[in-house]
Amino acid sequence: MFEGADGHKTCIHSLTKLDKDMFKFAGKVVVWSLLHGGPAFPIFSPSFVRLMMGENAAELSLNDVNDADVKELIEKVCNTMHCSL
Repeated sequence: MFEGADGHKTCIHSLTKLDKDMFKFAGKVVVWSLLHGGPAFPIFSPSFVRLMMGENAAELSLNDVNDADVKELIEKVCNTMHCSL
């Protein structure tokens, strides 16, 4: 259901899992855990947590990108445009 390095996991892209309501179930597990004083799921990306909490997720980092090809492309574009990551 989730991909990425520890502390930076996000949901995978899967229409099959979406159709089977597996993401909805995972969301309920997270909410139930938090409501009952359980762990805050430190496996998730801080940006992903802010997004789930309805906060501004505009502050993304390159660590939030799990696809190596996409990450490399972002780095190339950023180097060309002299932006900071």
